[in-house]
Amino acid sequence: HPRDNPECRRARITLRGVARDKYQEKKEAAYMSMTRVRDGIHAASEAGQSGVAMARRHIASRRVVIPTYGIKNGSSKMLHGHVRN
Repeated sequence: HPRDNPECRRARITLRGVARDKYQEKKEAAYMSMTRVRDGIHAASEAGQSGVAMARRHIASRRVVIPTYGIKNGSSKMLHGHVRN
């Protein structure tokens, strides 16, 4: 069976590794954007502005960005769960 072919298996393992790296990058990107928001809110509240308004503005813009690669990836559920908390 071709599945027993070591060449094929090596390729599949490599592919899996690539996919995992890609997902890891996305998770880190989502986390980075969240920390950026948090820093922005802190900066805004220190400047005497409303942090809630900042967060709301960012969430409005984020709603446009996130689902696009979630759907392309075919794992929007997993992604949305990660973004929400």
